[in-house]
This record gives sequence, structure tokens and C-alpha cells, in this order.
Amino acid sequence: MDTARLPGMVDSFASDESRLETPSNSVGLHLVLQDEIQRRRQADEALRLAEHRYQSIFEHALEGIFQTSEDGRYIAANPALMKMYGYETFEELAAAVDNIATKLYVDPTRRSEFVRIMREKGQVLHFESEVRRRDGGTLWISENVRSIQDEAGRFLYYEGTVDDITELKLAREKIEHTQERLEKELAEAACYVRGLLPEPLTGAVQAEWCYLPSSHLGGDGFGYHWLDEDCLAVYLLDVSGHGVGSALLCMSVLNVLRLGLLAVADFRDPGAVLEALNRSFPMEQNNDKYFTMWYGVYRRSTRELAYASGGHHAAVLIAADAAGDHLQGSGPAIGTWPDAAYPSRRRAIPPGADLYLFSDGVYEIARPDGSWLSFEEFSQFLQKGRPSVEATVAKMREMHGLEAFEDDFSLIKLSLP
Repeated sequence: MDTARLPGMVDSFASDESRLETPSNSVGLHLVLQDEIQRRRQADEALRLAEHRYQSIFEHALEGIFQTSEDGRYIAANPALMKMYGYETFEELAAAVDNIATKLYVDPTRRSEFVRIMREKGQVLHFESEVRRRDGGTLWISENVRSIQDEAGRFLYYEGTVDDITELKLAREKIEHTQERLEKELAEAACYVRGLLPEPLTGAVQAEWCYLPSSHLGGDGFGYHWLDEDCLAVYLLDVSGHGVGSALLCMSVLNVLRLGLLAVADFRDPGAVLEALNRSFPMEQNNDKYFTMWYGVYRRSTRELAYASGGHHAAVLIAADAAGDHLQGSGPAIGTWPDAAYPSRRRAIPPGADLYLFSDGVYEIARPDGSWLSFEEFSQFLQKGRPSVEATVAKMREMHGLEAFEDDFSLIKLSLP
């Protein structure tokens, strides 16, 4: 060893040791360690708070929270679920319900259905079932559950929530029962309305008709009957709106006309009939409902038709040579204007003529391209071949592109030989 170099080496070592122990290096190391300790404390505190929050949610949630095995055993359940099912502790629940399919569900096939959906989709949403409580009672629940796997994709357990929907279920059943009863009553009312419509007419004057309400109860009504051996009254009305209110007003008017209960001197005077109806059915006394109407009286002996209308479009008269004429009145809708006048008009009827009387739902037809059929177009269609009622319905459906119509569809064809 070169002893001559020894003093220099000693001095160098002493110099390095001195640098390691300088105050600045010592303080830096201390700050690094302190910062690391602080970060670990914050991470531990955050984890503790997260666990506390999770535990608080689990313990105090209003809905039931659970974990179950695939074979139907409870792994965990929160107090809300235990209370919902009538158990004091989790141990009681787990012991009593050791097979969810047979011990919890009233219908044991629900569990197999639950497992099937879970395997296909990995979750079930709003899965409704009837389940048993500890006291023997039952309740309806709705479950939202997902399948939990480990990092390798292996199944671990099912985890989800449960809501008690018993009251909601009962409310639904009550609503469904009410709807069923209402549907039955509406069907009965619809039968009553149809019972007010006339039988097809044969003999000196022939009549056929079609009545297709847009719902159970429509606002259209029509009729015809012999006032005496010579005079036939024919009429059609269209009440504003749809549904029960419109149908009730329509039935009232039809009964008044059919039974002759209107305070009018002569039902052979169309204008007088409409004026009497206008006085008897003001809209402010009928839930703001009014109606349009066309009323005519055909006298066979003179082949004359007297008619009047209140807010209704024209009837279409077609002669044997296919020449058409629009029979339009001039009065306002019935019930809208007190003391309104409804002047009667008269028209000679040529032999072999046809008279078409209809509601606006017959010609206000939306085509598939968005355009609408007009009254004039419909009148031209009638004049081309004087079609039967059945053929007219078929043609309108063809033009509409749908089987059902948006509005009530009422059509009368009178053949006047």
C-alpha cells in the first residue's frame, strides 16, 4: 500500500462525509419522508371514509340491498331488506331462506327465470315477483340486480336492490279493473247507440248506411223514419269532439227526433225542426258542445225534398243522368247562436235520383302522401258511378291507405225511384 497517499485519502473521505451531513441534505430527506407519510395518511383516511360511506349507505338505505350466491343463498343483506321480509337479523334471514327459489318466491319458477336472464344479459331490471314474508304474508317486489365477476371473469355473486311495490301493484290492478269495467260499459253504450240507428229501408224509398265511429263512442248520429205514409224524414248530425260527452248529446238528439219529443208544430218543416233543436240544446247547457246537422223531408206524392242545415256541409243529390247537385243550407251550428234562423229550401227530385248524406269524416281523408281529399273531389267520385255505401267505404280506405279513419265515418245513401 502506498502510505504516501494515505493522508490525502483520509482528507477526501472526511470531505465526503461532511457533505452528506450538511443541514440542507438532511432537511430535504426529512421533507420527502414527511410528504410520503402524509400522502399515506390521506390515502388511509380516504379509504376509511369510503368504507364508512359505503357502510352508511348499506345500513341506512331505504331500499333493500343484498348479495346472493348462484344457488340461491344470501351472502349479505342490509337492514332494510331484513325489515321488508320480517327478519330481525341477517342470521335469521340466511337460515330461513336457504333456497330463494322455494323459500322466498311464491312462484318457484321465478328464480330460474331470474338466473336465465342474468346469464344472458348479466343484469335484470325491474324484475317483479311475489315473495313470502317471515309471518306468512306476501308482498310484491321489484329487483335490479347485476352479476359480479373477479378479474379473471369468474362469477362471484349477484348484487342488487329490492323495492317493495305492493301498493303500486294493487293500484295497477285497481286501474286495470277500472279500465276493464269502463271498456265493458263503453261497449254497452256503443251497442245502445247502434240500437238507435235505423234498419235498412226497402220499398218505395231504399236506404243503406255505414257507421264507423273513430272510438267506442262517436259523436255522429243519423236516422230516417216515415212521418206519415207520404213523408220521410232523414237527418244526420255531427257533435263537436269525441267520446262520452259527444255521444250522450248525440243520443239525446236522436231520441228526441225518433220519439217526436221536440216542441215543434210540424216535423215536416226542416227549418222549424232545427230552430227548435237550437233552442233545446244550447251549448252552454251541454258542456260547450254543439253539433252540425242536415235535416230533410221527402214527399213521395210530389217528389219534393224540403231541407235545412245548421253548420253542416251540403248533401249530394245525383240524378239518373249522373248530374250532381249540392243541397246546402244556411244556418249556424246548432246550439251556438240563440234565436238563429234556419230557412227551409226545396228541391224537385227527378226519378231515379240518389241522395248522399254524410259526416265530414267521410271525405276529410288524409292520403299517404300527406294531401287531403276535398269535398269537391268526393262529390265527383259519387257522381261518377253513384257507388254503394260499401264501395264508398272501400274506396276511402284505399285512398287513406289505412283500415281505420281518424274521424267518425257516417254515410247514408237514399235511392229515390
